[in-house]
Amino acid sequence: MTPDNHNNDDFDLESAFENDENIDTIFNEQNTTGIINELNNIDTPPIEDFPIIDDITADEPAGEKKRSSKDFELNMDAILLTAQSAMIIEGIKHYADKEFGPHTLPVYKEALSGIDLYIKLIDRNPGNYIKLKRIIDTDYDCQKVENTVFNLYKKIFRQLPESNQEKVVAFEKFRQLFANAVEKATISVSTKILKKYYLLSGGLDEKKIFSLIQNNNMEIKSDVNSLHQNIKTAIDMVNKGNFEIVKGLRGKDLNAYIINASHFLNFYFKNIRNEQVANYYARIYDNFKRYFITK
Repeated sequence: MTPDNHNNDDFDLESAFENDENIDTIFNEQNTTGIINELNNIDTPPIEDFPIIDDITADEPAGEKKRSSKDFELNMDAILLTAQSAMIIEGIKHYADKEFGPHTLPVYKEALSGIDLYIKLIDRNPGNYIKLKRIIDTDYDCQKVENTVFNLYKKIFRQLPESNQEKVVAFEKFRQLFANAVEKATISVSTKILKKYYLLSGGLDEKKIFSLIQNNNMEIKSDVNSLHQNIKTAIDMVNKGNFEIVKGLRGKDLNAYIINASHFLNFYFKNIRNEQVANYYARIYDNFKRYFITK
């Protein structure tokens, strides 16, 4: 199969970028806003200070090792590859349309799993990948995935990947886009959760929050744990200049999330008498209220 796109694909990620600088921004780790320079001086409170509820996961039976894709036979690899490729294509469509709403999170997660499968096959089991090329070259979705990945590589490096190692790099770059999409969709889900603690008028529902604290409500503790993680993710996204979650708002939605989440967390920790953590979120709130991100 030739990696060039001969099918006039209308979702080859070209529409996801206005120009080449947008690609550079996604893979750029440098600070882009003055607000982060001030936030660098804020020490993150120790995690043990939080009344954290860990996610409940089923323990694996003693002595059993979790199976990975490389443990499967070739025919299972083929089944997984074709099935996951369809999810990657759906993820590409959402990404190209800059859709990162709550409904896209499971799609991006499945797409990410599919990309990991490609990487494992090429990097850890190249023999199987070579055998599967016959399927890849005849399967519509697999073709679409490889065309998109290799064209993205060409856009970055000015040439198509040739060796297996270059193809791994291509899929790893592609993976970064979907890891980023998962973060954005997660913030969208978290924004929806945060609305439970705000009034329709836009103010914090202080009576409800205080009542939940008094009743030692487990749901609010779980939400606090989630918000604590997600607000750090959101600040990191601002740090990288990766602002837009809702198309057209240019980061205003991300800034609003950080302001509302830090305001809620400040109130919560004040009321459980944890001044250190409350002050931490008060400083984040003040910084993001002062600077309105519009890039």
